Amino acid sequence: FYHEQSRPDRDKFLKIMWENIAPKLETQFEKFSHGKIDQFGLNYNYQSIMQYGRKAFSSNYQDTMQSITDPNMDLGGDYMTNQDVTELNALYDCRTTKFNSWTSWSLFSPCNKQCYKSRQRYCYGRDPKACGGNPNAYGIETHEVKCSKDVCPAKIDGHWGNWGLYGPCSEQCNEGVRERERQCNKPAPGNGGKNCPGFSQDKILCVYPRCSLGPYDTDFRDNHLGKLWKNDIYDTPQFDWKTHKGATYTEGTGPSIDHLRDHDGYYLYVESSGRTKDDKARMFTEYLPKTNATCFSFYYHMYGRTTGTLILSLFPQGGSILRQLFTKSGSQGNRWHFHRVDIKSPSRQYQVAAVVVVVVVVVAVDVAVAVVVAVVVVVVVVAVAVVVAVVVAVVVVVVVVAVAVDVVVVVAVVVVVVVVVVVVVVVVVVVVVVAVVVAVVVVVVVAVAVVVAVVAAVVVAVVVAVDVVVVVVVVVFVVVGLAVAVFLLLLLLMI
Repeated sequence: FYHEQSRPDRDKFLKIMWENIAPKLETQFEKFSHGKIDQFGLNYNYQSIMQYGRKAFSSNYQDTMQSITDPNMDLGGDYMTNQDVTELNALYDCRTTKFNSWTSWSLFSPCNKQCYKSRQRYCYGRDPKACGGNPNAYGIETHEVKCSKDVCPAKIDGHWGNWGLYGPCSEQCNEGVRERERQCNKPAPGNGGKNCPGFSQDKILCVYPRCSLGPYDTDFRDNHLGKLWKNDIYDTPQFDWKTHKGATYTEGTGPSIDHLRDHDGYYLYVESSGRTKDDKARMFTEYLPKTNATCFSFYYHMYGRTTGTLILSLFPQGGSILRQLFTKSGSQGNRWHFHRVDIKSPSRQYQVAAVVVVVVVVVAVDVAVAVVVAVVVVVVVVAVAVVVAVVVAVVVVVVVVAVAVDVVVVVAVVVVVVVVVVVVVVVVVVVVVVAVVVAVVVVVVVAVAVVVAVVAAVVVAVVVAVDVVVVVVVVVFVVVGLAVAVFLLLLLLMI
């Protein structure tokens, strides 16, 4: 009981959109032979539980299969259809109980290109000939009849098969092309249907090292700028174009190899890490002969979160106005890009300049990380303040109770401690919610709460039990509390 789209006759009913299938999943759409799948001549079951949906294994959210007669038809189902049940019964033929007897005939198949349809039955027995008739070696007998003209196959529009592999490059040096082909056979056009749209061939550029360098060519393969290019000594100091091979030094940037994918190949490179905004690395050519038409071709690679701007400009000799030939800003993906520009300077010699401009300077810590760190620091500071406040209040209570056991004093101090603890807890909750925004305010409030608690304890102690020892001890704790509060405030401000 195979997938419906694997039927050998599926191209009569489905178009397979090979161009939309995800890489390495084309095998999910293989079509099997009649010898492997017996569909018993049943009509194609578009809603079969064994039929993939229209977008199955798609690489681009486009259809991978469509009905030839109705491209918008939904394909596949969640439950077995009546035809699925019929096919299972035909496959296993549970109704056949007699040995050496025929199963019932299958339904007729769709009409083929020759306008014939067929049905089959199976001889259930040890000997294929035991049932009579004219079975094949497997015990299957086929009955074929001519279709009427009004039910012969309708027009079938052609659809491309999948692309073949690219062939070798047409050149061994310089630039060449690689070709691949596809055939219009999935399905082929039939019965007056349309041919496949588009082309059967596809070509891509292939690049090898230059066969020989012209007077104004350079490929940097000898690990220097060559005779043509020079770094500008008047741009940002110590910020130059350099030859480099292999991967760049900074993680998350590129390239990792030159455009020829040669691990020993060099390319020009500007390291912008650690630079400041608007730093410029500029190089320029020697003066080149005046020209009516010169092609300047190059490969460029711009990859990284803080990639700046690449500018290519033309400077006529003796002129004050430059002409911008090319500009590109920001990350362009982790790959090499090819570009050509036309140069015209019919009356003067000229120079070509390539400039990299640093656009953004990155802080070492992401904003998101900084926010998290700030929240953690604030919570830790507040927690320390809470502990200090509670310890100071408890010590004051102990001292007061020990020196002057007075009910009024104890009650008053306990009330003050409870109030302070409640205030601090509320403050902590607020800090967690609004973390960074109110960090300074929170610390100030906590510091004030500590001071108020200690001062209140002093007042109560002095008023109720005027004892020199009590006053001295409480004053000491007042000073300590103030010092801790000031320290915490300064710590947060420094953070």
